[in-house]
Amino acid sequence: MNNDRTLTRRMAEINNRIKLMVRRCRLGVVNDENPVQTVEAGIYKNEFRSGVERIQEYGLSTVPPEGGQAVVAFLGGEGSHPVVIATDDRRYRPRKRKPGDVSLYTDQADHGVFLTSDGRGVLIRGLKITVHADDEVVVNAPKIRVLGHLEVTGDILDMSRGTGRTMATMRKYFDNHVHKENDHGGPTDPPREKMG
Repeated sequence: MNNDRTLTRRMAEINNRIKLMVRRCRLGVVNDENPVQTVEAGIYKNEFRSGVERIQEYGLSTVPPEGGQAVVAFLGGEGSHPVVIATDDRRYRPRKRKPGDVSLYTDQADHGVFLTSDGRGVLIRGLKITVHADDEVVVNAPKIRVLGHLEVTGDILDMSRGTGRTMATMRKYFDNHVHKENDHGGPTDPPREKMG
């Protein structure tokens, strides 16, 4: 009889540990100051745990907004060491994508990176997009279109004929160029309209 009670108690403990191993929770404030990100997690009704570690994929770091959802695992089935292993926020997740599509998104609907699964398109959207390279940026495309104002602070080089002639040099050449006249054979005046 004693053995039956002991077995029942042990089975209840194992059952409780299994129930505790993985739970859904609500995200609170995220602390991204330390090497391992920590979050507040609403694991139980009306109870927020602070300092819960959030394990992220290598090469991708996010700070999920407060109020999202998470999955929390209790290592060893003990309630003393919860770890957030996945997060989501259905308020902001892009919808109606095709199988294989990938989106990197934020809580701003018009801000993110979208890769189509067919390999035909990459869309980057944002109010301001900055590309910083210490050496160079290479764009290899048969056609490049700029649908707005283009501002360049350095030289623009024409490398099509291997000359490396700058726009400033071409402008100077055009503004000062002369050629022989058809009627008297003398040189023409430089153009009245300058390239500017």
